[in-house]
Amino acid sequence: MERLHKGSRYRIFNFWRCLLLMMNLLCICIYLLSHEDTQILFFLGSLYINIQVNHNLKNININSHQILLI
Repeated sequence: MERLHKGSRYRIFNFWRCLLLMMNLLCICIYLLSHEDTQILFFLGSLYINIQVNHNLKNININSHQILLI
């Protein structure tokens, strides 16, 4: 039972990781359409760091709060 529960929890985390990645890509599109070229590089750098953190399953909750703040 414990193993099944952990497996389902891991699948849920994978779902949230994909969802957060799609939200990040959507933020890129919105940002590129509405901001100047000088700020794009800084934004992409911070987004790359955000995506790297998304790969760590323990930090998904922290990332979701950061996205809500944005």
